[in-house]
Amino acid sequence: MAVKTVLIVYAHQSAGSFNAAVKDAAVDVLKKQGCTVLVSDLYEIKFKATATEEDITGAVKNPEHFCYGEETMLAWQEGRLASDIVEEHKKLKEADLVIFQFPMYWFSVPAIMKGWMDRVLTLGFAYTSEKRYSAGIFRVLAPQVFWAPTHLSAEARDSLLKGWRTRLHGLLSEAPLSFPPVDSFDKVKGFQLKSEVHDKQADSPFGLTVGHHLEKPLPPQSQMKAGV
Repeated sequence: MAVKTVLIVYAHQSAGSFNAAVKDAAVDVLKKQGCTVLVSDLYEIKFKATATEEDITGAVKNPEHFCYGEETMLAWQEGRLASDIVEEHKKLKEADLVIFQFPMYWFSVPAIMKGWMDRVLTLGFAYTSEKRYSAGIFRVLAPQVFWAPTHLSAEARDSLLKGWRTRLHGLLSEAPLSFPPVDSFDKVKGFQLKSEVHDKQADSPFGLTVGHHLEKPLPPQSQMKAGV
């Protein structure tokens, strides 16, 4: 089997945290499987979290109405993105698998992790209007959720880490979550579900997505697992 490269995008301030232990377990198990493991430790490198004109070298196309997505796509095409973004792009191009490791802050990722997503997942490089849903570049695996580890005993936390290590042994062969085909939606009508798809789905026991559940349960291996 060809050597796989795994990128871990990691956001926690403390090397003594449970998040750090989870990250270290991933590095250890994956390296023992022969993987090359890259780690972007966002707090360690003091990653800039704000998406601004400073992410572009040289003049912007429209300084009177700065549109970050369009301007950074042009800068990416012309090789004018900030060096820290370029460095993360290099890691992403090498990676066969990306793991986002972070604590939940107010039902979301920490600001520094959100900043990585905003700045590094550049329009054109990481996605386009055509590359979404089933046509997307990144396939998504089910998350590994650790519920309230700070309120658990040391033994319980060890049990969680053991379960994570077990999963890591088969992570590279896991089936990704399913997403509806991009051609199920009408681009002209703001990506509304096409009427013919709606009619075809009438005989199915399952709906399609959270927004198009059609008053039916979603498929077992659907995007709902990504929000558990």
